[in-house]
Amino acid sequence: MTTSTLPSVQNPRALNGAPVPTLAGAGPAWFGAVMGTGILATLLHTLFGQHGFARYTSHALVVTAWLLLVGLSAGFVARAARSSSVMRTSVGDPTQFMAWGMVSMGVLSVGSATVTVTPRLQVDALLWTVGTVLGLAAALGFVVHAVQGSLHGRPATFSWGLPVVAPMVSATTGAALAGRVPGARSLIMALSIGCFAIALGLGLVVFALAYREHWARTPLTTSAAPTSWIPLGIVGQSTAAAQAIARVVGGSESSVARLAHAYGWVMLVLGAPLVVWAIWTTVRAFARGLAFTPAWWSLTFPLGTLSLGTHLMGWETIARACCLVLVATWSLAATGSWRAVARQRAQSKIGPTVRERLSS
Repeated sequence: MTTSTLPSVQNPRALNGAPVPTLAGAGPAWFGAVMGTGILATLLHTLFGQHGFARYTSHALVVTAWLLLVGLSAGFVARAARSSSVMRTSVGDPTQFMAWGMVSMGVLSVGSATVTVTPRLQVDALLWTVGTVLGLAAALGFVVHAVQGSLHGRPATFSWGLPVVAPMVSATTGAALAGRVPGARSLIMALSIGCFAIALGLGLVVFALAYREHWARTPLTTSAAPTSWIPLGIVGQSTAAAQAIARVVGGSESSVARLAHAYGWVMLVLGAPLVVWAIWTTVRAFARGLAFTPAWWSLTFPLGTLSLGTHLMGWETIARACCLVLVATWSLAATGSWRAVARQRAQSKIGPTVRERLSS
């Protein structure tokens, strides 16, 4: 860390002009970074792997994704060991519980990226199992929270979609895994199709409620603007899942594949205006001085799913364009994360007296 990260009398904005929100501790809230890093590694290798730079970068990103996965998991376990309220709040508080969907998708994303970029490391079956169990538990937990009434009276938000999108990622990665595990192919495909149905059914309801809330009742706040991309995750991921499942079930030229292709057309056409709205919302938020939060990582994974979905649809130009935009948003989120963490650590080293003197 350099002294440039420290607030100064000449630049007091770090303390009082534009206060930096207190960052969440290591744990589920940060797993958007794992998701975004994993899917970027997969897409760079899949779409641009013929170029040396992209190939080497995808390997570096897989290593980064693993470091994030292990580091954030260990950090959360350490926090939970120090205070029993950490785990209790993470699961019991509905506003924090939603982030467990990102844990599932992060695990699944790392497994997919690892086997795509380094095929010799066959860890995707283990990570798919872990990620799928977590994802189904998160989706069930969301339903439990809704039925028990802990969500009653709360305005619907796009973050509600995090636990219900997770099974859709299992559907896509499960279809890819089934071909490599012949002995369990039927079971994996049955689970993948079930995950597809669960995620699509819950996702359509949750996101319809969230759009109605933000379009007709409570406008999306500046700080929550990046979450406008979350619904695009189910658009792109379900398109990819439909293609992947259809190829395993009936082959690329079957009637099932044609039905999946038609589904992809419908989802992507319906999703196009939602992409435009998300872009407008995000650009407006940054123009208003959007401060960093882990929600910035919402700008990564949904874009990646759109790239993957269009790639499996055969729309390579769109897929590559989405991937290149993903490179930019991943870089933005990664830079914002590093700067925010560095700034918070620097501020924590400044005593209250010094802080008051600098802000005066």
